[in-house]
Order: sequence, then C-alpha cells, then structure tokens
Amino acid sequence: MAESQTCTIVERETMFTLTITRETTPPELGAVFAECFPTVFTFITSKGIEPSGRPFGRYIEMTETKVVVECGIPVPRELEGEGEITSSQITPGRYVELIHMGSFDTLGDSHAAMNAYIAANNLQIIGPPIEFYVTDPETETDPANWRTDIIYPIA
Repeated sequence: MAESQTCTIVERETMFTLTITRETTPPELGAVFAECFPTVFTFITSKGIEPSGRPFGRYIEMTETKVVVECGIPVPRELEGEGEITSSQITPGRYVELIHMGSFDTLGDSHAAMNAYIAANNLQIIGPPIEFYVTDPETETDPANWRTDIIYPIA
C-alpha cells in the first residue's frame, strides 16, 4: 500500500443497486465480472436509467477456493430486478474506506492494511467488504493508474 493510501472513516447514505450474485473461484472472478457488469448495465439502460455510481463487487464469501460475489451497479432509486438481476442496496452507516491505486493483483495488500487499521482502532466489521471499480481497465491499460475504492461496514 502506498503512503498516500490511508484508511478513513466515512458516513455513507443508502445506495440503491441492481446486482447479480455468483459463486466462482478466485481465478475466474475477472470473467464473472466481465459477464455480469455488462448484463446489469444493459438492463439498467434498457429502462431509460443511467447508473448513479461505479460498478462494484460485494464479497459475501471468499476463501482460497471459493468466492461468492454480488456484482452490482448503483442506480438513482430503488428498481425492480428481473431474472437473475436483483434489487439490492448498500446500507447507510459508518464505513472504513481506502483508495487503492494499482493492479487488482495487489488488492489483497490493501485489504490486509484495512484489517490491520480496523483491529488497531478496535472497530468491528459488520458486513462484507465492497470494492468499487472506479477505473475501467478496458479504457485505462496501465494498471498503475487503476483506482479501486474499498469499503468495510463497521459498528
């Protein structure tokens, strides 16, 4: 984690989302995002609505061999999903936030730094971590410029 990347505690408002939840393996995670994000985006725009934020992954479960991830896109209001696309939300409250700059391969280091910060400050994680993918790797090819905002809900 670079020196400029520090953890902060922020208050967040309710964020309405449309999501697809998938179970996969760590090596296949990128392929799952590549399939799910365009599906959700197409559904949103077919309703005449523009997304209200960056695509995200909410990591419901993650082990060395299994990942259950909610692939989502924020929307301006609560919307009904269809088929595998479901309505969800990121709840309001306190979050620890960190801006990760760099390759997705080094996100684990940022998560480790966040967990160390949470432990050092006697905070309690109350839900799964969420990564907002601010930079699109298809338009920015240099991984050093990729930005991922990571948040953990805390008590």
